[in-house]
Amino acid sequence: KTHDYCIWLNNLAEFYNKNNQYTKAIEVGEKIQSLNHLYQASTEEQSILLGNLANYYANLLDYSKAIKIGKEALRLQKISTGEYSLEYIKRHSNLASFYSDYGMDSLAVSSIKEVIDLGLKIWDDNNHSYGWALINLASIYGNFDRKKAINTLNEVIGIYEKSSELKQDTYEYAQALQNLAYYYGIDGYYEEAISYNKKSISICSSSLGEGNIKVARGMRIMSEYYAKIHDYNNAITYIQKANNIAKNYIEAIGNSLKSQWESLYLYQLIPFLTSWYTKVAVNNANDKVLSDLYDSILLSKRIALFKKADGYGW
Repeated sequence: KTHDYCIWLNNLAEFYNKNNQYTKAIEVGEKIQSLNHLYQASTEEQSILLGNLANYYANLLDYSKAIKIGKEALRLQKISTGEYSLEYIKRHSNLASFYSDYGMDSLAVSSIKEVIDLGLKIWDDNNHSYGWALINLASIYGNFDRKKAINTLNEVIGIYEKSSELKQDTYEYAQALQNLAYYYGIDGYYEEAISYNKKSISICSSSLGEGNIKVARGMRIMSEYYAKIHDYNNAITYIQKANNIAKNYIEAIGNSLKSQWESLYLYQLIPFLTSWYTKVAVNNANDKVLSDLYDSILLSKRIALFKKADGYGW
């Protein structure tokens, strides 16, 4: 009975996680761990449960805990299935992502290269897992070697476009397109960046849902590209969409760590919104534009006071 109860709890935690309620997912995941001594989960089960819990912590940006728990999940997975298994490679890839997000680039590169080397011994280069591993590697390279990042992303996109097995309507492919758009944007090729990012947003919306925070991120980036070519009307359209998604997302994750999430996802959007409204007002100073500009400036001031009071550094 305890075992069945823990399975039910794990399903509940996964439900919370998929609905962006990460704090609740962590609470349930930790409760499962506290019950472990009662139902004595197998090594494989414990690795899965710990892997899930590590992901929940990573979603709340607590990478220190995610890495600690992820290491234990990887250790148990090696005991259970050995290194040459998809399950072990998945755990290893997740840990590499945690290292990267935490700024530990050298560990992230070595980890993801090990994933690729292990993976090629059990699947070919048209496998979904291989593509995702290369995307992770490109993201890590992007922190210190843009040329390697671009070459790796082009390799990923080529694999997806040529393969009859890999679908192009997945978040992984959308991420590769968005990352490539980012590098085009850095080099000033904004039309190309807009084209790749627009396709990425469309795929991301269909695969993850229009309300996913990753869609908001793509829209925020798109607003910057349009602003670079002085198309401020489109810049405002995209930043407003991102703003609405972010606000709904904040409500979904609850009150715990709410200020942190607001600072990361919502409050970063408002300065862009104010800037784009200012640009439009210069050329088209009608009552609606001026009213929107005034509202965004007032909100920016409230945000500045909030950040000062809460000690946020920007």
